Formats: sequence, C-alpha cells, structure tokens
Amino acid sequence: MISRSETFVEAGVHRVRIYDHGSGEPLVLVHGLTGFIEDWAANLDALASRYRVIALDLPGSGRSSMPPGGDYSQDGITASLLEVLDALNIERAHLAGYSSGGRQALHLAALAPERVRSVMALAPAGFDYETIINFRLASVPLLGELLTRPNMAGTRMLMRTAVHNPAVLAQDYLDWKLALARAPGAQAVFLKTLRGMVGWRGFHPETVTVARSWLPQITVPVLVVWGRQDKFVAASHAEVLRAGLADVEVRYYEDCGHLPMLEHSARFNTDALTFLATRAA
Repeated sequence: MISRSETFVEAGVHRVRIYDHGSGEPLVLVHGLTGFIEDWAANLDALASRYRVIALDLPGSGRSSMPPGGDYSQDGITASLLEVLDALNIERAHLAGYSSGGRQALHLAALAPERVRSVMALAPAGFDYETIINFRLASVPLLGELLTRPNMAGTRMLMRTAVHNPAVLAQDYLDWKLALARAPGAQAVFLKTLRGMVGWRGFHPETVTVARSWLPQITVPVLVVWGRQDKFVAASHAEVLRAGLADVEVRYYEDCGHLPMLEHSARFNTDALTFLATRAA
C-alpha cells in the first residue's frame, strides 16, 4: 500500500498518519467511517500534480492512534482536523471528504471559515435520515459487536455494498482494510463513532438537525458529488445541500455507489481539478 511521503504528526493527544505530496495550495483529503488514506489511492497523484495533497488517517482510524479515552464524536473529529492543520502550519486549505469525512469538511467550513478555501463533499453523511440497514443493526448494543467482528467475509460484503461495480475492489485493498479493522481498539472506536450518529431508525434526528444548521454558515464554494446507486446514503440527500448552501454545485455520477473517487476516479480527478481551478480559485 502507500508508503511514499508517509509520515506522522502529533495533533493534540493523537499521533496522526498523513500522506503529504505535491506543492501549491494545500488540499486535505478526509476519509469516512472505517476509512483510511488508501481510499484516495487513485486520486493522490492526479491531485498532487497541481496541489499540495495531504491525506490522513483520522484519529481512531487506519494507523493513527486510538487511545481509549480519545474523543471520537463528530465535534471531536472536527477539532482533530484543526489540530492537524495547526501541526502542519497550514493557515487555510481546500478540503475534500467522503461520507462522514464530507460531513467533517462541511462542519469545519462552518466552524472555522477562515481556515477553509473550498469543500468537495462526496456523499456526505447525516444531512437526512436514511442509511443502510447494516449500520442501523450495528447501532444496537451487543448485536453491533457481533456483526462488526472483523473478518474477510464481512469486509468483502460491506465493500461490495459500498460500490456499484465490485471489480474496483482489489484484493490487497480488502486485505489492508481487514488488517486495520483488526487493530486493537479499532472495532470499539468504530462503534462509538457510528452510534454517535446512527440509531435503529437511521441517522439520529439531532445529527441531521445539527448538520443542516451549519449550511447557512458556509460561504465558501462547495462541490457535491454523489453516486446515483449509493446504498449507504441516498443520492436524494444531495438536494438538502443544494437547497441549503449559498455557493454549491451538485454532480451525480451514474453507475456509482458510495465511493465516487474510487469507482470513477478519472472523472472525479478531472471534476475536482476543474472545480479547484475555477470555482475555488
């Protein structure tokens, strides 16, 4: 997997793994729940051709630290993003995030607008109520611990649900994902973070209400990208963002699930660079 330009930074109480490559304006890539830097593997070189690309394993994910007492709430993760920017001496950055990472990018744009130049939100989670039954079941105590016990069959099934075309899922990617899911403490952090957002009926009403309250505060340009066949977070949620944001462009990808940057990497790379060069310049 990725090793070139990989390093670690101290951000608050966490040791955070980052990939720092390229030069120019900073572009920070934020993964979603159960994610890691390698989710962006098909995008790093293309984006780094024009920008300084910083991808990270969020605290509690990937190879970053996950102390038992860490704050893995949505507010805590947003605070960690700011701490990473501070650790890297980045005053202002473009942000791109998928799923809960897209939610974090939008949250940061509302919370600290002086630190954010633009946002690319790929299927951001929690702006409406529906989500996949797997996550709803995992929110149930004890049942969630049983269902999310890391194994290859479960990893393969979840990721096949995440994409429209399973052929994009390389075996070494699945192997790496399983290895990281088996890290000490990883399952507990995943469930803690998930249950802070999702319950038996879907995203918690307060999760949705809080996320929607950010939208009028966001004034930077936002590109929203959503796969039409997303089973994790319905593509119809994009219309909440279209209605609530002041400066937004929405793009739907056909034959695409929850991971547009992986399934349609060439198209996303082109769309991202065009957005950054024009709307976010």
